[in-house]
Amino acid sequence: MKIVCIVQARMGSERLPGKVLMDIAGKPMLEHVLDRLKLAREIDEIVVATSTKPDDDLIARFCDMKGTSVFRGSELDVLSRYYQAAQQHQADIVIRVTADCPLVDFEGIDLLIHELCQKKVDYIAFDGTRLPRGLSGEVFTFEALKLTYETAHQPYEREHVTIHMYEHPEKFQVQKVEPPSWMNRPNYRLTVDTLEDIELIRRIYEMLNHETLNLRKIINLMDENRELLAINSHIKQKNPKE
Repeated sequence: MKIVCIVQARMGSERLPGKVLMDIAGKPMLEHVLDRLKLAREIDEIVVATSTKPDDDLIARFCDMKGTSVFRGSELDVLSRYYQAAQQHQADIVIRVTADCPLVDFEGIDLLIHELCQKKVDYIAFDGTRLPRGLSGEVFTFEALKLTYETAHQPYEREHVTIHMYEHPEKFQVQKVEPPSWMNRPNYRLTVDTLEDIELIRRIYEMLNHETLNLRKIINLMDENRELLAINSHIKQKNPKE
């Protein structure tokens, strides 16, 4: 059984173009994502899935320089990009991570992989209504991805990859996992869509001395320094169906 983590990344972003290669504590944001994922024990291979647009040559070159596998496909049909990348790399289980989550929870991903294998479900993720935004990944079987690729036709389903799975419980066995109570901070925003978001992440790294950040330390830091929340608390997350 092969477990492949596919990180979607592109330079084009409506709110913050080029964000995936912006500097955080001396490294591009994408490098932070990859470094954290390498700490996951259950992942066999990490693949960055970007588009064939010339702008994304920068991402492909960065991956080549770092020795990271890269797959290039459709810019807007991200579902096809995931399916083709997973197929090319012979994945049995796929983890979906986005490159704008520089504090992705590698320990949580290991837990989700274990739970998916134990419970033999099609899709598993933490309950996103309880978590800080920007920590989690999604885990699903290649067969679930294949069925989604073949049957999801709405533009928002093709763009957001897994939304068809959890909107169709009659087709997929979907499991949501309750996160530990110490992570129950749904008002904390740790994803990067705007300059305010990246400012917060940079501040966190500075305050914690640029170490590979432990999530408990991050949560505790924000609990104790409430002014950090004000940096990006006004940012609204985009509705995936819009």
